[in-house]
Amino acid sequence: MTTVPIYNLDEPEYATPYYKIRNDYRTKYRGSHTPIIIDNGSYQCRAGWASESEPSRT
Repeated sequence: MTTVPIYNLDEPEYATPYYKIRNDYRTKYRGSHTPIIIDNGSYQCRAGWASESEPSRT
């Protein structure tokens, strides 16, 4: 009987980006009719307010 080798694949821990909790909705966007943009790409999903130049979440 032959032994089948067992291989272990070590998966490094993924370092997630840090995002501050957004609590400026009431002061900046409430009642302004600013849409939320969601970009569901093939590699990552990004979301943010239409009036900002960078996404709030990636």
